[in-house]
Amino acid sequence: MKMKPWLGLFPARSAFTPSILLLLAFAGCSETATSTRIQDAATGTIDAKTNSPSDAPATALQDAADAGGRASIDTPRATLVPGRFTGVSDMLFARSNHTATLLPDGTVLIAGGLPPANSADAGTPTGTAELYDPATKAFVSTGEMNVSRSSHTATLLKNGQVLLVGGSVYPGIWWATTLVKTAELYDPVHKTFTPTGSLTYPRTKHVAVLLPSGKVLIAGGGFDISTPSPTVDEVYDPDTGEFSRVGTPTMSGNHAAAFSLSDGTALLLGSDTTLNPDGLNADLFHPDTAIETPYKFKDQVAPRGSDHAGQLPDGTILYLSDSGNLSILDPATKAITVLSAFGHSNYRLALLADSSALLFGVDSALTTSNPGAFRFDLAARTLIPTTNAPLAKSDAVPERLSDGKLLITGGTPPGTALPVATAQIYDPKP
Repeated sequence: MKMKPWLGLFPARSAFTPSILLLLAFAGCSETATSTRIQDAATGTIDAKTNSPSDAPATALQDAADAGGRASIDTPRATLVPGRFTGVSDMLFARSNHTATLLPDGTVLIAGGLPPANSADAGTPTGTAELYDPATKAFVSTGEMNVSRSSHTATLLKNGQVLLVGGSVYPGIWWATTLVKTAELYDPVHKTFTPTGSLTYPRTKHVAVLLPSGKVLIAGGGFDISTPSPTVDEVYDPDTGEFSRVGTPTMSGNHAAAFSLSDGTALLLGSDTTLNPDGLNADLFHPDTAIETPYKFKDQVAPRGSDHAGQLPDGTILYLSDSGNLSILDPATKAITVLSAFGHSNYRLALLADSSALLFGVDSALTTSNPGAFRFDLAARTLIPTTNAPLAKSDAVPERLSDGKLLITGGTPPGTALPVATAQIYDPKP
């Protein structure tokens, strides 16, 4: 069987040196040597060599060998361009755990989130909202939500409005989190927020996915010490403005991802490993029957946590787990291909228009003088540090613009509890 062109293995963290940017290893069976390609940062030269079976990585690509047991390797493309960050005007308010939504006119709605811990509103999410205009590279106020919220969802509906759902409030102490049950609609024409129906269960850090019917599936979510985890998921109907209870999930957790599949179903990935401690929990939502059924991938290995994932044009899912494992999930074949342990936690994954991905964030191995931002190209199978990356921040929010560039807003620098108002544009082709 021929290997898909983007399959490969990343190196261990120690391999990120100025001269070597990526080690791509393709494993066959235990008796077959593995092929390796190394890209040099300065020259872009890609060398090939053959490793003995004893040199092969411990985690091999599954389902990747042809009939003879030897992995197929496509010729990589030209040297990957790292891309470049540029600063734009600051947001009107510092925030993290907010939402950013591209609107039909090309502007981006920024809503809610947490302000700095030393501000007058410390511990209380903001209800403020603003618009980013790519033409002016500046932010302008666009009113205020009816309910302040953070860690909520924002979904662009087919009618051009934005549905903002749930979230949480921190009244000064994190363990007394209060969940938000309300929802509201943002009208980009009149630039107003209007209340709509309320959730059956309050929830935060849940997921929302637009279904082919135009309805929105709300799934998963966290809970506080006095509120049980939601036992059902819900669907919002824009025609009635109401939420209705649907299937009971077989997995739970407040970090999840949801994707609409080509057959009209929705794939829900959960981070809770109680039901299946050896791998990834998943459910399949069937809109026609409004039920959820367990969805088990073949040979589930390693991935845990699924809050950083993106759906590729071919329907597969590029998935970065909380533990730093990077994998490809194929809903059609139920196969999980572990690319490698990326080696960094607390990173965000943002897909670019050409199906490459920007990985950015911060973890304990990074400092303010060593920010983390890497670009991964699936077709060329290369991973390189970006140039002039901004200060590493956790909980910064990315949103892809109409021109293919990436807007990254807010977030919290390492070692602080102070979200920032800064914003950057990442251009994959500067």
